[in-house]
Amino acid sequence: MTPILRGSRIRHAEAARYYEALWQSNEQQAGVRAERSATTAVANPETPEEATYRLLLERPTLCEDAPILHEPEPRQPAAIRVDPGTLRPGRTPPRFAGRASKCFFALFKAFMGAAVCGTPPEPQHVRQKLIENPSSARTGGSTLPDPKRGYRQSDVPSLVPGGTRKSFFG
Repeated sequence: MTPILRGSRIRHAEAARYYEALWQSNEQQAGVRAERSATTAVANPETPEEATYRLLLERPTLCEDAPILHEPEPRQPAAIRVDPGTLRPGRTPPRFAGRASKCFFALFKAFMGAAVCGTPPEPQHVRQKLIENPSSARTGGSTLPDPKRGYRQSDVPSLVPGGTRKSFFG
C-alpha cells in the first residue's frame, strides 16, 4: 500500500462518498436527458439586442426585495450505498449500467501528485502530467489510452470530447 493511503480509513469514506455522488449525478443526468428528449424546443421570440438589454438593464442585482431567481433543490440521498470497507485501490463498486467509473484512489494520487510537483491540481494539468510521464501514470494506477483496445476504466481520464473518455471523473 502506498504511503499516502496507508492506514487511512478516512480516504475509504471519501471514496465511498465519491462513488455515491457519481451514481447520483449519473442518475440525475439520465433524467435530464430523458426530459430534454421528451420536450420540443420552443423558438425564442427575443432578438439578441432585446436579450442583451434584458440581461444587462433589467436584472435585480443587489435588490433585496427582488425574488430569488433560482432556488437549488435539496440533495437527495444516494440511491446506492457503498460500503467503505469494500473499497481498495484498483477496485470500484459494481456498475449495473454505463461505463465503469474511474478509481477514486488513482484520481486522488494523480491530483495529489500534481499538487506536490507544483502543478495546479486541475484536470487538464493532471492529464498532461500523466500523459507526459507514463511511469507516473502506472504508479498511480492509470494506463495510457490505446485506441485499438477502446475504453478501459484504468485509462488516463480526459476532458476532451474527442478523447477516449468524455468525463474526467467517471
